[in-house]
Amino acid sequence: MASQLFLGILAFLPALSIVYFVLGAQEEFFRDQAMFVAMIGGLVLGLLVAIAERFILQDASVLFVVLAFPLVETMAKTMLVGLPRFRDREETVLLGGAAGAMMAAMLVVFYVQYVAGEPTTWQLLVKVLAAAIGLTGAHFVSGLRLGLGPARGSITSGFLASLLWLIPAHAILGFLGLVPVQRGLAVVPLEGSWVTAAILALYGIVVFVWKTPVFMERGLPRDQRRKLREEGLF
Repeated sequence: MASQLFLGILAFLPALSIVYFVLGAQEEFFRDQAMFVAMIGGLVLGLLVAIAERFILQDASVLFVVLAFPLVETMAKTMLVGLPRFRDREETVLLGGAAGAMMAAMLVVFYVQYVAGEPTTWQLLVKVLAAAIGLTGAHFVSGLRLGLGPARGSITSGFLASLLWLIPAHAILGFLGLVPVQRGLAVVPLEGSWVTAAILALYGIVVFVWKTPVFMERGLPRDQRRKLREEGLF
C-alpha cells in the first residue's frame, strides 16, 4: 500500500524546491521574518481551505468544484497578502508566491488521501508528483500576482488573473481523480492516466517559467533588479 508519508513528501517537494532555489536566491528577503510568516500562513490557509473543500463542497458537481475551489483558494490568499503588515512593500510579490506554494503543497497532501490506499505503482507516483508540480506552479504564480496588488496599494487588483491561473489546474486534477467529490457525481474519469498527469505537470511548469520572472522582477528593488539582470537571471 502507498505510504501516506511518502506521498506527502512528494506533495511538498515542488513547493520546497521553489522556496529554496527561487525564493532562497533572494537572500535579503528570504531572511525577512515576513517571508516565514507568509509560508506558515500559506500552510495554515491550505489546511483550512482543504477542510472547507472536503466538507463543504464535496457534494457538489465536478463543474462546480472546478470553479469553486480556485475561488476559495484565491480568496484565502488575497486575505493573507492583504494583511496590513504586507501592504505597500515591494517584496509582498515574493511573499504571495511563498504563501501560494505552501498552500498548494498542503492541498495536495489532502488530495492524495483519495489515492493513498492504491498499490504503490509508478503510475500512482507520477500522478501525485504531477499534481504537486502542476498545482504548485499555478498557485505560486497566482500568489505572485496577488502579491503585486498590495505591493502597489490595491489588494484586489490581481484577483481575477490569479483565479484564472488556478481553474485549468483544478480541471485537470478532476481528470486525475484527485478532486474530493463523490465518485457517483463525477462527470469526468476519476482514474486519470499518466498522460493526464503529464499534462498537469506541464501546465504548472509552463505557467511557472512564463510568469515567474515577470512578477518577481516587479517585486524587487531597482538595485536588485539591476543585479539580477547583470547575472542573466532576468
